[in-house]
Amino acid sequence: MDRQAILSMDVDCLHGHAQGWGRRRRLLQRDEAHIGLSYTRWLPRFLDLLEAQRAPCTFFLVADFARHPICRPTLRRLLDAGHEVACHSLTHPLELRHLSRARQWRELHDSRKLLQDLTGQPVYGFRGPGYAMDAALAEMLLQAGYRYDSSVMPGRLFPAYKWAAHLADRALGVAPTAFPAGVRRAAGGVFTLARNAAEETLTELPLNVTPRLGAPWVSFIIRQPARMTRTLHAIAARERTLIYQFHDFELMEHADPTEARLTRATQRDRKHPLSARLALFAQVIAALRAQATLATAATVAHCWSPTPAAAPLRPPAPLCHQETAS
Repeated sequence: MDRQAILSMDVDCLHGHAQGWGRRRRLLQRDEAHIGLSYTRWLPRFLDLLEAQRAPCTFFLVADFARHPICRPTLRRLLDAGHEVACHSLTHPLELRHLSRARQWRELHDSRKLLQDLTGQPVYGFRGPGYAMDAALAEMLLQAGYRYDSSVMPGRLFPAYKWAAHLADRALGVAPTAFPAGVRRAAGGVFTLARNAAEETLTELPLNVTPRLGAPWVSFIIRQPARMTRTLHAIAARERTLIYQFHDFELMEHADPTEARLTRATQRDRKHPLSARLALFAQVIAALRAQATLATAATVAHCWSPTPAAAPLRPPAPLCHQETAS
């Protein structure tokens, strides 16, 4: 198989963004205004970029947010463009690994069913909130009908970050974030995370990390074009599957009064104007295309899977070669 690259976006909405940066007591609204920021402003900007770049993307959606009527036009546009919808849980609980088994099942199973009802298409993939994953969750994902996961981040710095966040939460007296992922694996590409008695497999598409420090290779951490290019070449030298991750909040426009008012407690990109971020994202997509074939996560998981599944993956785009690398 040729080297493949996956563009993915976690659509956390403002609620999930505020959770991830410790604002659990503020900006946790799930109302139309806050959900609408993602689906009426941020996602349309990103879809415009993908259309200009002719690039496929896998969108990991929080099902309880995506069900809101204000999301429907953008969700339809996303599907009509041939992008993939995957699952980012039902309600985005960062403590997913520590919930009861019944609650975990709702977060995994009910979210998949809801997204399939909303889109009319199979949902094959999952990414845990806060990248939560362990062996028990992997088995439950397979039981719930998923065929791949993309939660494992094998870098050395990420577990340290998770422990620091947990200790900070305890000191503040708020609900703790998930502990470091229960799955441990060195960087080395796609692998089988779980297998059941029927020989159905759950494929893991681990997120890429920087070669030296093992830091997450996500767009809100590295903003310098030259550094991003160097990191891409270093990762491509050792990985056959490149996975680049965006978040919806990165399409925030701080100059817009409405967005500035609704996001005042979570603005982290004030020194990087939206135009500069869009230009960087376009450069990243072009650089990935030069290194690999762009494909959805479901396409890559299907092409890699070592054993046939009882319900084979049928991504909306052609299998194994979604576009020709230039």
